[in-house]
This record gives sequence, C-alpha cells and structure tokens, in this order.
Amino acid sequence: RLNTTSLQVPVPLFKALLNDAWMPQDYTSPGYVDFGKALVTELKPAIDRRFRTLRKAEHTAVFGSSLGGVVSFFLAWEYPKVFGMAGCMSSTFSWRDDLIDRVLFEKRANQRFYLDSGWPGDNYEVTQAMAHALMLRGYLFGQDMLYFAFPMAVHDEHAWAARLHLPFQFFSGKVTRPANLL
Repeated sequence: RLNTTSLQVPVPLFKALLNDAWMPQDYTSPGYVDFGKALVTELKPAIDRRFRTLRKAEHTAVFGSSLGGVVSFFLAWEYPKVFGMAGCMSSTFSWRDDLIDRVLFEKRANQRFYLDSGWPGDNYEVTQAMAHALMLRGYLFGQDMLYFAFPMAVHDEHAWAARLHLPFQFFSGKVTRPANLL
C-alpha cells in the first residue's frame, strides 16, 4: 500500500510524495515495483474517480528528479497503457536498476520521454546513456524523446525548477521561451 505524506494533483498529472526515509527503498529496484503497482491500482484510479481527468496514457505523465526520475521512467516503461510520458531530471539511472538494459532489449511502447541533467556531474553520464539507448531503439529526438545537458547545473530543486518548463512544453506540444528570456 502507498505510504503518502502528501498528495498534489495538477491535473492531468499527479505526484505522490513519500517520507524521505522510504525513498531509496521505494524509488529503486525492486521497491519501485510495489510502489508502481500501488500508484496504478490505488492512487491513479482514486484520482480519476475524484477529479475530472483525461484518463488515457497519452494525457498522463509522471515527473521526477534524481531517484524520482528513475521511478518515473520505470512507471512509464512498465505501465505504458497508464503513463504515456515521463519527465526525468538528473536521474540516477543504473543505481539499483536495469532500465537501460530494459530499453535496449524489451519491446518498445508508444511513449515520450524528457531527460536532462547538469554537466559535469549531476548524473550526466547515465542520463546520456539512457538517451542513447532510447535513440538506438528508434525514439526520435524532438518527437518521442528530448534530452538536454545543462552546463554547470547542479543537483538540486532550484536547478530543476529553472528548467521544469521544458518537459511541460515538450509534452504539451507548446514550446515557447520563458518571458524573462525574451
């Protein structure tokens, strides 16, 4: 069962926030398997019953940063009929997961992925490896997937907030420049 401490529902997206003590356990393999089942069988159906949502996968995304990016990718990969998009920022791919191998060797689904990281550091190498794995499997840059590396960006909420508009724009199909850059 889901052990949530708070819930935010920016329709059509949702995010469950867990107690930090559970994060390494729930956001890595094999813990994210149970976490994913709980999201798909308990939380998302409850949200869909309570709120007016667009329920199809093509309208449903998961987002996360660091380990949250890993679990977001896992959710979209494991449940393509539920989550059609995953935004993964500074994700710690390959730390207690086999997601790159799964992308390379499992059947490809019709999904879209946004990946980014800071550079150097900030999980740059593993995020780049995941982006290359997706492209090797036929995901097209700018269409099915988008990948950026941001020079000198660090691994924290301020850096992720500064670029959060990018996956929203990519998934909505409405790419614009932030007002302060015009």
